[in-house]
Amino acid sequence: MPSDRLQSWIEAIGKFWREHLRPRLQQVPAPNSIARRLLLASLIVLPLYLASIGWFLAQSFSASQLASAHERLRVQFYALLGAIEFVDGDLKVSVHSGDPRLRQLSSGLYAVIQHPQSEILWQSPSSDSIDLDLQLLATANPPRTGEERFDTIETSASFLRFQYQTVWESDDGEDIPLVFTVLEDQGALRAELRAFMRQLWLGLGSAALLLTVAQAAILRWGLQPLRKLALDVSDLEQGRRAALGENYPEELQSLAANLNQLLDRERLQRERYRNTLGDLAHSLKTPLAVLRQEAGDDKPDRALLEEQITRMDQLIGYQLQRAVTSSPHQLQKPILLKPIVKKLIDTLAKVYFEKKPQFVMTIADNCECRADEADLFEVLGNLLDNACKACREKIVISANPSERWLLIVIEDDGPGIPPEQRASILQRGQRADSYKPGQGIGLAVVVDILDSYSAELDVGASVLGGARFSIRLPLR
Repeated sequence: MPSDRLQSWIEAIGKFWREHLRPRLQQVPAPNSIARRLLLASLIVLPLYLASIGWFLAQSFSASQLASAHERLRVQFYALLGAIEFVDGDLKVSVHSGDPRLRQLSSGLYAVIQHPQSEILWQSPSSDSIDLDLQLLATANPPRTGEERFDTIETSASFLRFQYQTVWESDDGEDIPLVFTVLEDQGALRAELRAFMRQLWLGLGSAALLLTVAQAAILRWGLQPLRKLALDVSDLEQGRRAALGENYPEELQSLAANLNQLLDRERLQRERYRNTLGDLAHSLKTPLAVLRQEAGDDKPDRALLEEQITRMDQLIGYQLQRAVTSSPHQLQKPILLKPIVKKLIDTLAKVYFEKKPQFVMTIADNCECRADEADLFEVLGNLLDNACKACREKIVISANPSERWLLIVIEDDGPGIPPEQRASILQRGQRADSYKPGQGIGLAVVVDILDSYSAELDVGASVLGGARFSIRLPLR
């Protein structure tokens, strides 16, 4: 049958795949494109899938053909059984009541009635065109009485054969065993199967082509968001946009959000580095002023020079540490506040020796605060430096601890800060004075450091007539 040939073809294709095609495909590098990968997988899987469907449909159609032929031949047997009679011991068959093909030569339908393992009693007129040999009639091995046999016989041609042995009771009561054989040429069935296979493979081939085109279109449409994301990332690299948008599919929204967070962190880090450079330059101004003043002295104070150089080294390390640290500070172990303020006063007195500011410090010897020493030097140093610039002659520094907070207040008798400018001067690059050159970053540095301690800075008016800066620093 053609199904056997189809099965052999499929086995040959499988052998070719295992021995030749698959090893070569394994040596080919995988495409870099996701779309090409998916399309290549479809081009490999889809033909195999459609071939399996074609084989299944061909098998089903062939089985349906055989079942239909079996039933047709059985019907012919029953028609012959109803058309026979014995007259004077001779078998008579009325073929006019059966299929017209039994009366046509080479019609493809043939019938024979015989005694088991004996001579032929009757054969249809159509069987005169074929050689009724023993293999066709199974004279040496007929079916048993009451049993039917349906099989395929291959001689010079291929036939479907139906056989049945029954017992005929004659008028005088004699039992006559009869073997009915009905043959049908498979040529018509094979032609029908070939026509079906042509239509089937044509349909499956067209379906494969359409599915491939549809798969390519679906991949192009489905991967469009990835191409859009790639273009948006390229725009980010070229500086044409600052962040990714939100109009992505659900599967890409998390990726876009993570990329935006990464960009924000990188942007903040760059800004932190840039601010750190400005903060470092601002922090080094005071030690440099002291060094410049001592360098012009005939007998410089070497201890003071060493102290300022050490201070500059500490400032550089401190600012570099701040550049790479963005997490909030944990509360530090208590340190004494008064020695830190005393060192700052001594240094600023040398920087502003011409102005000779009067420092009034009301801080208890045992007053403690919880902060990093370098942070305190930076915060108080910036506030005291601003006070020295603004004051006429007096600066007051006080510290008042409570149960949870330490209140540090720095006041001067200068011109003060107008209320409408008290918020803006805390921003980087903003200044309220015009009496000294500067970049307006000192207070911004103070705010950044205090924010890391969850501390508060308040700007107000002093009873001395100038500005009042109040720091509320947590103690626990």
